Amino acid sequence: MKRLTLALLLIAAPCVAQWSAVQHHDSALNVSSGKLTLGFASNVTIHDLLLFIDSQSTTVVGDTITALSEKQGGTCAEAVSSKWFAGSNRGNIDIWYCVAGATGVDTLFATTTASGLTPRVSIQEFSGNATSSPLDVSAGDTTAFVSAWSSSPFTMATTGDLVVGGTADLADGGNVTISAGSGYTIYGQVSQNTGLAFATEYKTGSATTDSTTFTSTGNAFWVTAGVAFKPSAGGGGAAMGWTRH
Repeated sequence: MKRLTLALLLIAAPCVAQWSAVQHHDSALNVSSGKLTLGFASNVTIHDLLLFIDSQSTTVVGDTITALSEKQGGTCAEAVSSKWFAGSNRGNIDIWYCVAGATGVDTLFATTTASGLTPRVSIQEFSGNATSSPLDVSAGDTTAFVSAWSSSPFTMATTGDLVVGGTADLADGGNVTISAGSGYTIYGQVSQNTGLAFATEYKTGSATTDSTTFTSTGNAFWVTAGVAFKPSAGGGGAAMGWTRH
């Protein structure tokens, strides 16, 4: 009877989705013919979640990513675009995503309205995502003259989301150190002493309402965005493993 009861409990227990941060590649890129191109160091896996997170510090209102495509033919879409246009301190954080179309060598190609700039870009691969309509919710925000800041709060419809945030300092010349907010892990970032401080973070969401948060040694103009992605069917991906590249 005990063995039968245990077997029934195992059958009844929900399948827990396991999020995994697979790899990321970060770079300061030059815009070439309206394109930003960055490839993954290792093969991606079919149906994994691929992110393209970009920050551009610009004097032109409206510079942003307008389209994203994947070498393996997956479907891509914009998750959030957060912009700061105040005086001469102008810039953005864009987060786009794809569901990998096939397993293999992969590159992401972004179309941008900017020219003559050196955007900061992080491309990232996560597994454990819903393979159809993975986006749950997103939010952005801007703030000034603080050393701790966050995106606007967002309410998730699904339990066990992956929450990813991106941020940039538009005015300190990059000479700051950005740290992750409580519960988050810094994942992708470009060397920060290069004119524009840029960093991303992630965690698995547990609360119904959340926001992406950062702290910094700087105290300037910040633009921030956060996005939550749904786990694969079966839900509840509280456990998370990772491999960093």
